[in-house]
Order: sequence, then structure tokens, then C-alpha cells
Amino acid sequence: MPVVSANSTDVCLLTDSDELGNNYVPNAPLRKSSLCDNTPSNDRLLLSGRVYDFSKKCGNGIPNVTLEVWQANYNGLYSTNENDWTCRGVFITDKYGNYNFSTILPGRESDGLGGYRPANIHFKITANGFHELVTQLYFYGDMFLSPNDTCQTCNSSSPTLVIELESIEDFKTAEGYWEIFLNPIQSITSTTTQATLSNLIPNIIQHIIEPAIQGAIDKVQPIVDDAKPIIKEIKTNTLITEHHQFQFLSHYVTRTQAFVLENLVRTIITARMNYDFTQYSSIYCKIRSYIAYILYALSPYFTVLACADRYCSSSLNSKLRNLSKLSISNRLIPGTVIFTLALYLHMLFNYEINHGMCGPKDGTYAQRLSILSLFTFCIIPPALMSTFSILSFRNIKQQRRRIMPVNATVGGVKMRQRDGQLLRMLFFHVLAEFILVTPFSIAYLISTINTQFYTSN
Repeated sequence: MPVVSANSTDVCLLTDSDELGNNYVPNAPLRKSSLCDNTPSNDRLLLSGRVYDFSKKCGNGIPNVTLEVWQANYNGLYSTNENDWTCRGVFITDKYGNYNFSTILPGRESDGLGGYRPANIHFKITANGFHELVTQLYFYGDMFLSPNDTCQTCNSSSPTLVIELESIEDFKTAEGYWEIFLNPIQSITSTTTQATLSNLIPNIIQHIIEPAIQGAIDKVQPIVDDAKPIIKEIKTNTLITEHHQFQFLSHYVTRTQAFVLENLVRTIITARMNYDFTQYSSIYCKIRSYIAYILYALSPYFTVLACADRYCSSSLNSKLRNLSKLSISNRLIPGTVIFTLALYLHMLFNYEINHGMCGPKDGTYAQRLSILSLFTFCIIPPALMSTFSILSFRNIKQQRRRIMPVNATVGGVKMRQRDGQLLRMLFFHVLAEFILVTPFSIAYLISTINTQFYTSN
């Protein structure tokens, strides 16, 4: 009967995850039986165990499981040279899910401030059809187990991660047995019967799709409400031309698409079905992240185009007014889309799944992407909106002085009303962008500076 650990019980529990730590190095060599080279005859640890499928009542071993293992030496230090694989290696389970190897008893790790972490061995476990497990193995009797562990986020108190060692060979060698229980990735297989599907589909519609659609509607509704006065203004304001309408609608359609991508799809697949493709599908991770960045990046630039068009259409310069044409808008909007697609194309090659999370492949790329996003989303669009808005306001004031007679006619009053509506719409739209984007820009800038500072040190 498989059990939690060497401290036998009659209940099997899913093995807990733990911190990856700062000493993981990928591409460790494949080993047969020994983790640490030149293992001495004393202070050895013979570790063995079995990897089980938790969904099969903990009775089926999993073959060909990859166990990446790394640990500290006697002094609690890890190998740091990229060509030094001491106490680092990869083991593969046999057809029954069994593994075994010899190593040394790791030393306790100092935090540099007088505290210590308990002796531990790191594991990164992957198997086809199962969730990746990153965890650590601890040993009973260690005085630095939680709550004395200096790592407050580590899981050294978990009963699934602590085993009891037995001394053999005149106390020169310790022996331990650790059983690991992996959680399978849930999916509908070909064995699902037609009757099961006939019962499943109505439940999915009732409990998953309908609540998800309603949730998406609730989140998109504020965008629609925000767009209503814009659409009303489009119908009544002669200063907002046909191509101007296209730019406004492009802004709201793009922002709506971003909300749908982030909320509707994620709600259906992740929250309701308890399955997040961004954690297990590299292709979905890349494409979803790329499209999300594109949609959020395009939205403010469509507003910038609308502000630029307002400036050109209200200008006293005939050459600038000639730029305010539908044919030019039909070129600018696709051109902006193509440029943005090319600008963020690198994300498809630099986003991947790391430790169950979809994100940049390394810290250097994450910093560069942060700086790019800071300028393209947080700094440049508000600056351009403000510039074109101020220039448009100045143009409209100049038009009033030049075309308004001393005795205002009914037509003149209506034109002033339309101008006032346009200015108010312009002011509140840009103000909303500032209120929503500026705090995020400041926080993003501080985060980027701190990340670069810590990396350089």
C-alpha cells in the first residue's frame, strides 16, 4: 500500500510543491546510480522510492518519469561553475515507476544572517500527462525544519515532503524511502461514452458557458456604456468625420477584444474547468500573451490617431486639413496594426512555461520587455494625446475668432455647442487615460528600476 512517506500511514496524499530556489541549473547530465561524484563510504544516503499516479487510488506506478535532482554539499554549498555538475543530475524511473540513487547527506544552508535552512534535496519532476512538480525533500529530526526554517515561503513542515532515515552499515550510511504522488492533467479521452457526453454538454452550457458569458458581459458593459456618448457625439457632431468614427470605433473594438481574450476565454477554460492552458501548453502561452500585448498596445494608439485627426481637421492650414481624409485613415490604421504586430513579434520566441507559469524565458528579456512596454504603452501615447489635444484646442479657439460674427446666429450657437461637446469629450477621454495609465506607469517604472538594480548587484 503506497503511503505518504517513510513514516507509514494508511492514507496517500498528493505530494506538495515547494520553492524552486536560486540554485537550479537546467540541462544537468543523465546519471545512473550516483548523484554526487566520488561519494565517500561514510555519510552516504541511499535514496529510493516510487512515483505514483494519484488519480489511480495511488496504486499505479508511472514509468519514464524524469527526476531532476540537485543538492548542496557537506558545507551547505552548491556547485556554481557551469561545467561543474557535482551533486546535480537527472534520473529516470523504470517501467514500474521506481527510482534509486546514492548521494551524500546535504549540509544545512546558511542564509548569511546567522540563520539556517534544513538539509534538503531539490526535485523537479516531469511526466507525460501529469502536472510538473517542483519540490524539496527534508528529513525528520532536523532542528531547522519549520517553524525554524529561515525560508518563510518554503514547505518544510509538509508531511508529504519529510521522510525518516534509517542508519545501516554500522551507522556509516543512511537509507530513506520516498514515495511521490503526481496529479494527472485532466482531459476528456476517447473512452468517454456518448451517454456521458450527452449529460456533460448540458452541464457545461448551464454551469460553465452561461456564467462565463454573463461574466464577460458584465466586464464589457462599462466599455459599451463609455462608448455610448461617443457614438451619440459621432451622430451629431460635424467636426467628427467618417474616418474619425472609424478610429474611435477601432479603439473600443480593440479594448473589447482584449477584455474578451483575458476574461471570457480564461473564465471558460481556466476558472470553470480548472485547467489553465498557459501552464501546460507552450503554444497557447506564446499566442495568448502575444495577442494580449498587441490588443492592449493598439488601443491607445487608435486614440492617438483620433486626436491627430482632430488636430488636422480643425487646423487653419489647408495642407494639414487635407490629411484628415478617409483614404489616409484606411492606410494609417492597418499600418499601425502591422507595425505593432512586428514590434512585439519577438514575444513568440521568448515566452515559455517556467515552473508552471507562462512568462518571459529569462530575467534579461523580462527587463527589456518591461522597458519596451513602459515607453510604448505608458509614456508615448499619453504624451501624444496631450500634444494633439492642446493643439486641437488652440485651433478651435482660432477658428472661433476668425469665423464667428459679432451677432451670433442660430447656426453659430449650434457650432459653439458642438465645439464645446467635442472639447469636453476630448478632455475627459484624455483625462481618463491619464488617471488610469499614469499610476500604472509609475509603478511599472519603479519595478523596472528595482529589477535592474537587484540584477546588477
